[in-house]
Amino acid sequence: MGFRVFNYSALVLLLLCTTVVHAGHRGKWWKHPQIASELGLTEEQISTIESIFDQKKVKMSETKDKLLEKRRKLQEKISDPNAKRKDIDKQAEEVDKLILKLDKIKREMILEIREVLTPDQRTKLQEIWKNRSNYK
Repeated sequence: MGFRVFNYSALVLLLLCTTVVHAGHRGKWWKHPQIASELGLTEEQISTIESIFDQKKVKMSETKDKLLEKRRKLQEKISDPNAKRKDIDKQAEEVDKLILKLDKIKREMILEIREVLTPDQRTKLQEIWKNRSNYK
């Protein structure tokens, strides 16, 4: 089959690395001077990663807003003693679709950032993450 096998622990690791706050950079580990230096990131890599992050951040924000609204509507339906099960199920499916969409956007971001890094940089980033308490 044409499926690629991903190391999901590495995928999760990169996801976490994109969301952790480092030295005031609000999750932008690639802007943390010590991490960027240890990885040997080039200015072009940093710029590319920043661009990927900014694009996906907008999509994630829009999707999160929609998700919050759909969850609010779902809660209203659940709380409504006259709501029909099929209407509640339909609203729940909309919530589930948005959760999947948000996960997909995050995964796309991780994989796009992953492609910017060399295999050696990916390995080093995993080591850095394991020792993240050294990067405050």
